[in-house]
Amino acid sequence: MATVTAHQSAQAIKQIKNHEVINKLRERAQSLCKDFKVSWVQLGQTLHAIEDDKLYHAWGFEKLEDYTVKELAFDKNMAIRLLKSYDYLIDEQPAYLEKTYADNRETSRVPSIEEINFLRLAKGKKDLMDTDHDLLKKKVFEKGEVTGALKRDLTSLMRERKPVDPAAEREKRKRTLINTLIRSLTEFQADMKSSKLVPYELIKEAEELLNKLKAQKLT
Repeated sequence: MATVTAHQSAQAIKQIKNHEVINKLRERAQSLCKDFKVSWVQLGQTLHAIEDDKLYHAWGFEKLEDYTVKELAFDKNMAIRLLKSYDYLIDEQPAYLEKTYADNRETSRVPSIEEINFLRLAKGKKDLMDTDHDLLKKKVFEKGEVTGALKRDLTSLMRERKPVDPAAEREKRKRTLINTLIRSLTEFQADMKSSKLVPYELIKEAEELLNKLKAQKLT
């Protein structure tokens, strides 16, 4: 039977402790990230209460934006974003506003202000259907999609909803093809002139075709 030395035993204990420290750091990062993601809610709630009763008037400010900038030194656009995102959640996802919302959810399933604001803006797009907005909500609150992926999803949905004009599509493809040919001929012409491997007449014909294509592009 192999004998475990004192050194080996000490090393094993050290590895276990290191593993525990690493796991605690991982758990701490997840916890802090959750807190960070929802930390804006309390400020949004407070601004909502101030705006509802126009309390800033009693403090000598004409508008909420004046109050946030002059007294809080807080960017007015961000203040409006927080306020409107908070209002959106009241209507669309009130559970998010509960203090215990993030406690029993994976960190990746807790959206930040960026995703909430994205949903708010998406809801206001006339071309989107209610079912489209519901789909985006599921991707945020159930799948944990972040803003970058959501933007691609929204672009795809908008493209599907946008009516297609066949004539406009043909014109678009035509111009794309012409631009491709122009680039190719320009490169060919430059290479042939510098290499002098083809007759001058062929270069001249390429130049004439290039000019015709450029003229076609302008019509």
